[in-house]
Formats: sequence, structure tokens, C-alpha cells
Amino acid sequence: MKFFISQTEVAIVDGKLIGFETVLTKPDTEKATREMIWRMKRIGVPNIHLCKHPAKSRRYGKLLHAQNKRTRAARDLTGAEVAEILADDLTTS
Repeated sequence: MKFFISQTEVAIVDGKLIGFETVLTKPDTEKATREMIWRMKRIGVPNIHLCKHPAKSRRYGKLLHAQNKRTRAARDLTGAEVAEILADDLTTS
């Protein structure tokens, strides 16, 4: 069986309780994962957990998918938009 490390974050935003879990490592052996969690605790990473990753489990993939959706950047700027921003900066200075 493999194990991975995740971090739980909870916050109150606009009066609503929001919580999510972030995957910090890939699934690995128990010994390697326990050593990594020990190192992370030593450097002060808060709210970390050791999670089991049994064969054919979809939890890791679902967490990773949700994490990617949360951290996905806004759309890229086009060349025209960058040129417009640069032109505005040149005229104001």
C-alpha cells in the first residue's frame, strides 16, 4: 500500500466556512512518506496528514483534480493586450 501527504486548510470567507485539502506529495512507500511528514513538521508546515492510497483508490486523483481547478490561473493575455498595457505605461511615465 502507498501513502501520500495532504494539507487541510479552513477559512471563513464572507461569513461562510470554506475548507479544502491540498495534496503535497505523490503516493510512495510508508517509510519514505513518514520521513517526509517528519521533515515537514520540523520546518513548520501546519495541518498536514498522512493518507493511505490503496490500490484502485480514486481519492488522490479527485483531490489533485480539485486542487488543479482551484489553482488554475486566469486566461493568458494576448499580444494585443500586452501591447496596450505597455503603451499605457509609456504614455504615463
